[in-house]
Amino acid sequence: MLRSVLLAGLLLAMPLSIASAQLGFNLYRSGVEVEGEDLELAKQSVRTVLESGTVGTRDAWSNPETGMSGEATLLETYDDAGTACGRVLIMVMRRDRQAPFDLRLCQRPDGTWGIAG
Repeated sequence: MLRSVLLAGLLLAMPLSIASAQLGFNLYRSGVEVEGEDLELAKQSVRTVLESGTVGTRDAWSNPETGMSGEATLLETYDDAGTACGRVLIMVMRRDRQAPFDLRLCQRPDGTWGIAG
């Protein structure tokens, strides 16, 4: 049985340091669980599109060992009171299930990223 995972919070625990526990969506309803190497691949994908700063940038990942794959797409960049922000669509796929999530992230003064707002 798949358990709930706070993907967003975990995505934000990146070396680029999108801070843990900042995002609050979970994948329970979607039936998609992301952990371990899959989580690391997803985090790198989000980091890549945010760092590109170019709307439309996509970064895909895949793990043949678990059957998981995903893609992050930078949908929008914007400035919020002098802070660089971006809107990222994350699509996580596990065999026959897909889970799309639309996130708004802003860069903090220390260079980390966290949920906007």
